[in-house]
Amino acid sequence: MAKMFSLPSIELSRFRSSRLAIVALLMIAAVPAIYGGVYLSANWNTSGNIGELHAVIVNNDVAANVTGTDGREQTIDAGAGLVDSLVGSDSAGFTWSSATSEADARSSLADNQNFAVLVVPADFSSTLASTAANPGAVNPAATTTGTAASVFAPEQARLRVYTDDASNFIVGQVTKSVTAAIRTELSTSISATYLDNVYLGFTSVHDSLAQAANGALTLSDGATSASDGSAQLVIGLGTLSDGAATLASGVSQVDAGTHTLATGASTLATGSSSVANGAAEVASGSAALATGAATLDASVSTLPTATARLAAGTQTVSTTLGTIAALTAAHPDWTLTQLNAALATGGGSIADLAAGAATVAAGANILNQSATPLVAGIGTLADGAATLATGASSVSAGAQSVSTGAASLSAGAASLATGADSAAAGASTLATGATTASTGASTLADGLGQLATGADSLSTSLQSGVTQVPSYTSAQASELAAVTSEPVAAEHVRENAVGFYGEGIAAYFIPLALWVGGIGMYFLFRPLSPQAVASTARPVRVALTGLAPGLLFGLLQAGLLLAVLHFLVGLEAANFAALAAFTVIVALVFTAIHHSLIALLGGRGRLVALLLLILQLASAGGTYPVQTSPGFFQWISPALPMTYAVDGVRRLIAEGFTSAILVDLLALITFGIGAFAVSVFASRSMKIWSIAKLHPSLKI
Repeated sequence: MAKMFSLPSIELSRFRSSRLAIVALLMIAAVPAIYGGVYLSANWNTSGNIGELHAVIVNNDVAANVTGTDGREQTIDAGAGLVDSLVGSDSAGFTWSSATSEADARSSLADNQNFAVLVVPADFSSTLASTAANPGAVNPAATTTGTAASVFAPEQARLRVYTDDASNFIVGQVTKSVTAAIRTELSTSISATYLDNVYLGFTSVHDSLAQAANGALTLSDGATSASDGSAQLVIGLGTLSDGAATLASGVSQVDAGTHTLATGASTLATGSSSVANGAAEVASGSAALATGAATLDASVSTLPTATARLAAGTQTVSTTLGTIAALTAAHPDWTLTQLNAALATGGGSIADLAAGAATVAAGANILNQSATPLVAGIGTLADGAATLATGASSVSAGAQSVSTGAASLSAGAASLATGADSAAAGASTLATGATTASTGASTLADGLGQLATGADSLSTSLQSGVTQVPSYTSAQASELAAVTSEPVAAEHVRENAVGFYGEGIAAYFIPLALWVGGIGMYFLFRPLSPQAVASTARPVRVALTGLAPGLLFGLLQAGLLLAVLHFLVGLEAANFAALAAFTVIVALVFTAIHHSLIALLGGRGRLVALLLLILQLASAGGTYPVQTSPGFFQWISPALPMTYAVDGVRRLIAEGFTSAILVDLLALITFGIGAFAVSVFASRSMKIWSIAKLHPSLKI
């Protein structure tokens, strides 16, 4: 086991001879740690240090006025609001400042004073306001210019962001993210404002709908009152109808009773007249009888025989006439046949009256023959009897008429009383129904008034709600939804834009490749020829003699590198000839630097070149601007040649030859002259020999 480690220990024992060897050994061991630590620390939080980069906002916006959904006029000044939100903010990505001149702001991109320029156009606010317009309303975008738009046209508000790929390609990509964040924040704010207006419109609509609900409630109350009034009116009208029917029936009964009463009264009048006439005739007949009786009485003494016979005949006539009178009085409507039949039931007949009359006539004839006065008296008596019979008949007929008239009067009076009662009841019912109908009609009128008021309130409130809620066609709604969902669009204008990511970072890898090529070159070439050093040639010539092969191969390396990148990879440049010339200069300067390090420090110079490479990778700004790295790297960046090589190559690829290239060229030439001066110093020192040179403690 001991023999296994004996040979390695012999190799390591070479480094124990001097402290420099030990230091060199430790540095070699630390190279990965140095590279990893330096590069990672330089890029540890580049995105978090974006705020160290400066950007400028140019606000050309003109404020716009728009009428909100609540009818109030609002002023939208989105450009000023954007400036306020960016300038001085710790969360706005870059460190923002404001400017008034767009041309000056854009020119500041070329010299890395600013890495982004955000331009707010003049119509920014008015375009944002276009989402608040109703179809057919005045376009807010046109309000600024004083012209009315007849077409509903919501538009996206557009921002323009300028970056310069000639200054830094990665910043352009970062700016997209920053711009997207700004646009998102703006869109959120604008959407919130739009929704606030929408919800404010909802509030207004809610108020209008609340008023409409109150109107509808009033309408409902009025409808209820109208319904109740209508019911009462129906009931009242029904009662009126019943009362009217009862009254009509009573009036009909009164009319019938009145007619019956009139008929009875007429019949009674006729009967009374007949009775009066009959009574007069009876009186006349009685007078005649009295006269005849007096005459007869005077003649009785002289006519006893005739009288007896006349008496018998008269008795028969009298009895028959009495029966006839009684029957006539009882049955005034009987005919002669009925009277004869009635007389027959008593054992008599009208013939008996005739027989009696004949007997009387015979006796009267005897009396007439016997005594003329008696004849005259009997004639008078006969006339009186006839008149008396006629009067009795008239009295009987009049009595019957009086009886019939009285019955009609009684029936008419009863019918009249019943009809009067029905009429009174109907009138009372009619009055009650009229009162109910009047109350119902009043309630109905109140309900209809409430209906009218509620309907008017409902109509007004709904109309107000309608005017506060915009109406969109399907196309307009789709267009508005598209705009309000993304109200702000950002146009990223990349000044001196490169086509591909590779072209953007080529400025980093071309100088890196040339630096590595320079390190590799002096693994083969000796920086100073021993023969030249030992000769009498002056140090400048010695240094130039040792540098010449490296310069030649550096030129070759640059040519091969550009050929591969252009023809195989596809690298293009705004000015490829200038890029080729600049790349050659970079290769020559880097070669001179490596030559000076190896000439001065020998193999240790390679270690220094490696350490310089590590520092330059972290501070040259090849990917992110050096402003995003810690302060140490920003401090050493201007003192390292790769910083100028990266800047020059980037500008030539993206922009072409500009005055800024002259600054890079001057810096690189200065580094090249300095490196050559070191090589001259090294060649001079090489002419002086010492024990350390003959037996170096570290040989790499």
